[in-house]
Amino acid sequence: ATLLSAAALYDLLPDYASLAVAAAIASVAVATSIVWRSQLVAGFGLIGAMLVPLAVVAQGGLSALGTAFIAVVLAATAIVSLGRGWRTLFVAAVATSAPQIVALVSQAGYHAQSPWRIVLLASVFAFLYAASGVANQLRSKSAELGMLTTSLAFGGAVLAALAMLRLFA
Repeated sequence: ATLLSAAALYDLLPDYASLAVAAAIASVAVATSIVWRSQLVAGFGLIGAMLVPLAVVAQGGLSALGTAFIAVVLAATAIVSLGRGWRTLFVAAVATSAPQIVALVSQAGYHAQSPWRIVLLASVFAFLYAASGVANQLRSKSAELGMLTTSLAFGGAVLAALAMLRLFA
């Protein structure tokens, strides 16, 4: 919250610096959460880091840089949460990240323009969601597909399809 205020409200940090500080906070939170075995601490750091690009939105709209940062944090969250069995953390990460990539792809300036950065970002998010679903299933060692697995795989496919329909003429 302090970082969001410093970046968005008071302009004390430029965009790149606020993302770097968010990454540092997330790294400390992940290290602490692993040592303490605390999903809540990991959530504060990782989900909080995913919310930092919203400060950039408050200043001038969504950016590819902020959304790319969210993709990196989403990948880190997938590794930590699926590795530790913290499914609640990962569901929160998906719920935080999905609206941001959807909002970026939905911007009017990108409709039928297929800018490579936005296409790449949509592809990365779709891949992360689908791959996380597969990883979750492999980790569960169950013969039946779980709700999280199918939701992630289906969600990744839907994101890819809708993003490509929106971005390409």
